Amino acid sequence: MAHQALYNKWRPRTFAQTGGQEHITQTLLHALQSGRITHAYLFSGPRGTGKTTTARVLAKAVNCLNNDGRGEPCNECDSCQAFNSGRSLDLIEIDAASNRGIDEIRDLREKVGYAPSQAKYKVYIIDEVHMLTTEAFNALLKTLEEPPPHAIFILATTEFHKVPATIVSRCQHFPFRRVPLAKLLDRLRFIGQEEGLQVDDDALELIGRAAAGSYRDAISLLDQLAAFGGERLTLSYVQTVLGMTTYQSVGALVDHLLRREVSGGIQLINQVMNDGADLRQFNRQLVDYLRGLLLIKSGNAQLVNVTRETLEEMTAQATQTEAEAIVRQIKIFNQADWSLRGNTQPQLPLELAFLEAMAAEQPAPPARPNGVAEGAPAAAGPALFASASKKTALVAARPLARNGALFNHTRPAPAPPPAVSEEGGDLAGPGLPALTMEQVAGTWGKLLEEIRPGNRSIEALLKACEPVGVEDGVVVLGFYWQFHKERIEDPKNKAIVERALSKLLGRPSRIHCVIAPKGSGMVVPTEVKPAAVAEDAFLKAAAEMGAVIEEVPEGE
Repeated sequence: MAHQALYNKWRPRTFAQTGGQEHITQTLLHALQSGRITHAYLFSGPRGTGKTTTARVLAKAVNCLNNDGRGEPCNECDSCQAFNSGRSLDLIEIDAASNRGIDEIRDLREKVGYAPSQAKYKVYIIDEVHMLTTEAFNALLKTLEEPPPHAIFILATTEFHKVPATIVSRCQHFPFRRVPLAKLLDRLRFIGQEEGLQVDDDALELIGRAAAGSYRDAISLLDQLAAFGGERLTLSYVQTVLGMTTYQSVGALVDHLLRREVSGGIQLINQVMNDGADLRQFNRQLVDYLRGLLLIKSGNAQLVNVTRETLEEMTAQATQTEAEAIVRQIKIFNQADWSLRGNTQPQLPLELAFLEAMAAEQPAPPARPNGVAEGAPAAAGPALFASASKKTALVAARPLARNGALFNHTRPAPAPPPAVSEEGGDLAGPGLPALTMEQVAGTWGKLLEEIRPGNRSIEALLKACEPVGVEDGVVVLGFYWQFHKERIEDPKNKAIVERALSKLLGRPSRIHCVIAPKGSGMVVPTEVKPAAVAEDAFLKAAAEMGAVIEEVPEGE
């Protein structure tokens, strides 16, 4: 005997077996129990969520000979058995995708007037009804308006928005939802036991995730894997066949992201690729995972479709980050999806996205003055300076670093950095004024915009650094991590940055890369008249405590 597809073999035969759509099955059961059966139904929703199956169960229930007010079909009477075996002449299924013209609907209209051959009702199931032509819809409309008393129409569609409003208004509309992961896993576990399959729980969860809320897709995947893998389905085998990774692997990468572990994250991405996983699929899983963190962060944990154990792990991760950072990271990895298509080095776009997302996890301080010391009064919040003018800016005083003491090298550098000073000579010669840190700081945001269109990877690397000084016209860039520093020091990348910087500054410019902690950029104070400070008691007290007054607006 030929093998029967599992999704056909285990198709639900009662409303109770149609899990995940209780909001629909309960309504239909009550209608059957009370005798409130209407002439037209419209089922809409994603593929594989039970629309056609529910339509068949409904057709069977309205014609069941033993339906004594329970609503459920008995599956034992002659009528139910005829429906189950496909022998009933009173169940007509039409595929609107291949029978979409007006001629087919005219033929239906001519035959709908004939009485049922055996059953009480003649039931028409029109699948993918949105594929009908406009003329066909118009022809069907009259029949739906005044149907024969023995006819019931059940329309099913995956694209509800394409169904004309005139059709929708004449039907009872039931929107089907994606099946929750827990329901999918219960059904897969039941089928696996009945078929004698041994499926690891982790492998089962991976199959359920790949199905994306579709019963049919999940059971078809189980059937496919059983055909290739035999009676024992392990996690590693399912990963190999589907090209997917577990949520544990995705969660591990997010852990590296939150802990700012560059090496661990890059190694994990390459391990996933070497294990044969599809990196585009992995990236989509990562975006879905980050979306889950965002939902948890916004107080909507019930919308995250994961197991209880995974939800607990994600909740712990969500406490370690901010919603704004998650939003930026989702955008970064969404953009990486396009770069992953046909790339000669498939892991590179994901690696760059990971590094850029790491920079987004703890965004650099605003570029207005270049760098505010950690623990400065401004970080304490606006309430701390409630008595001061809103337009007055205070920056913590800090001695300028000399001889590279500012840079906290985490590893031996190839060569000591040049002495850093606020001003220096110019590469173009004595004819131009000296380049200052204030000029560099004011140009930094424009530099990223200049580089972005053709060199997004370089832009991502520059977001992990900040200008920390100028020496003889050379702009010193302080990088937070050695990896970013080495990438920018590549001659090709360095030339691109220097060319863009020279264009914006209007003078030949070079860069020198060093390792520096975040927030090491030098303070660029604006000259303030002493008299203005002396006139304001608050500013005077702040100056005496060592603060640098950047600005005192006119009239304040």
